[in-house]
Amino acid sequence: MTTAEQALAYYYQGKQLIAEGNIDNAVSMLKKSIELDEHPKVYELLYDCTKSYGDDKISFEYIRKAYQSGGKQDLIAYKYALELYEHGNKNESLKICREIISRNRSYKKAELLIKQITEVTDE
Repeated sequence: MTTAEQALAYYYQGKQLIAEGNIDNAVSMLKKSIELDEHPKVYELLYDCTKSYGDDKISFEYIRKAYQSGGKQDLIAYKYALELYEHGNKNESLKICREIISRNRSYKKAELLIKQITEVTDE
């Protein structure tokens, strides 16, 4: 089995463990996957897992890495924009949401976040 195939196997094991509610072991599998081959979807799952535990600092780093390695994926970009907004970086969040909309005009979550940001800014 190649390194990429092993990384993919760890990724799918992690997804299965998440589905079973075994988040701690899922995180362990996903970290093994990242050690072998970095991929934005693995970082996104690590973000989701750590965010569910309320670990904002680590979860922010995972979604940042996911975005940096796969920023053209709308869901990852949206999650990163939302985190930026929640951390007070409204301008960068707005920029990312606008990039999402330029690729995918029907992405409602990005539209709603743009509206929320601009309403707060206008007040």
